[in-house]
Amino acid sequence: MAVYRVRVTTGAYLGAGTLDNISVTLVGMCGESPKQLLDRMGRDFAPGSVQKYKVRCSAELGELLLLRLHKERYAFFPKDSWYCSHICVTAPDGTLFHFPCYQWIEGYCTIELRPGTARTICQDSLPILLDHRKRELQARQECYRWKIYAPGFPGIVDVSSFEQMESDKKFALTRTTACADQDDSSGNRYLPFFPMKVDIPSLLHMEPNIRYSATKTTSLIFNAIPPSLGMKLRGLLDRKGSWKKLDDIRNVFWCHKTFTSEYVTEHWCEDHFFGYQYLNGVNPVMLHCLSSLPSKLPVTNDMVAPSLGPGTCLQTELERGNIFLADYWILADVPVQCLNGRQQYLAAPLCLLWLNPQGALMPLAIQPDPRAQQPHLSAH
Repeated sequence: MAVYRVRVTTGAYLGAGTLDNISVTLVGMCGESPKQLLDRMGRDFAPGSVQKYKVRCSAELGELLLLRLHKERYAFFPKDSWYCSHICVTAPDGTLFHFPCYQWIEGYCTIELRPGTARTICQDSLPILLDHRKRELQARQECYRWKIYAPGFPGIVDVSSFEQMESDKKFALTRTTACADQDDSSGNRYLPFFPMKVDIPSLLHMEPNIRYSATKTTSLIFNAIPPSLGMKLRGLLDRKGSWKKLDDIRNVFWCHKTFTSEYVTEHWCEDHFFGYQYLNGVNPVMLHCLSSLPSKLPVTNDMVAPSLGPGTCLQTELERGNIFLADYWILADVPVQCLNGRQQYLAAPLCLLWLNPQGALMPLAIQPDPRAQQPHLSAH
């Protein structure tokens, strides 16, 4: 008799737990275990809980390939949503298999999880894994269907109406209740103290693994209300003037300070943090490794020699693959408008960065606008 130890972690979100029956089936190189119900005394899958179980098999299964997770009805309770974070399985020989999930599981269904080891399709040779990959891809293609709203605009969900999304079983979800005015028939409604409208129907009818969860949506609303209310009481919410200094912004956004926000406030203008944001920011794919400098960036070795230091030069670092360019020239053709009677301008900067021996990405030169007849080049 082989005994596998299973540890199930439920997400710590509001409403992440479930009352449904949860069973598992382990699939290995040498066979699969019988379907076994995960059940202990008391509630098993409460939000934030970590529960341990034992799965018994007649023989060892070898290397685990898949874990089937079954969610089924329990007694008379209605179906609900369960957020499973991950499942860890310890084999009889002590080998640990980690099965990441990190998704909402709705209704009654069976899903298959693979171990967390990242593999490309070229590394999968077993038919069971190739079949699983194919079925997972088909499911994703069915769920993430997009169409073009208008040329040049981002894609939108490929449904003709919210009613179609609501009738489709894959868009069913636990409703999010929001405080909103009911006088807008379009569904775009004002939330208290919010300066913008929120598209409530899209929040209610989107599949939960695509959109924010109800918990995140509620957290976003309540985290935004205190600073918005404070700005309203101080007469700043409707202000149209420009900020005079950074301290004005710090005085307004005084709520929800964290270690990260305070660190950014103190170090935002330092070179090492400037480069760090290129790798860890919203869009790190804007960086390109250079083997030679583009003609639109007239940087010379003398300009950047103080930043590079002794023992190297710009050409040497180019040959080593340590010079990178963040090119926002694509913004040069973006149309701009007038705001409050004043013409607005959009920069299309180029930023040259150097990966130094310490592994930090440091700015070497910034050209705010290559379109200028006499471009200004700022060397660091």
